[in-house]
Amino acid sequence: DALVVQLTTAGGVVPPDRAGYALPFPVTDRASALRLAAEVEERTAAHWRAALASTTGADRDQALAALVEYAVRATRWRKTAGLTPLTVAFPGRPA
Repeated sequence: DALVVQLTTAGGVVPPDRAGYALPFPVTDRASALRLAAEVEERTAAHWRAALASTTGADRDQALAALVEYAVRATRWRKTAGLTPLTVAFPGRPA
């Protein structure tokens, strides 16, 4: 974070980080934390899936690789959480 270094070097004050989002559901125990982990990976996969439509060449390859990676991660979290189904037909696509 070069900007933070520049600000602090110049004597500036860096404001504390604040969450810019709300969780989709309360996380109160291990089970809900695992569900959240799967949800985060699924939502991230959705962003990469959306990038596929507007990219070509190496950028498209990167978007596809990321989509696959996050779909696999979501599957692992669903398995750990005991959720079914473990996989989805079209990763990153709303159900």
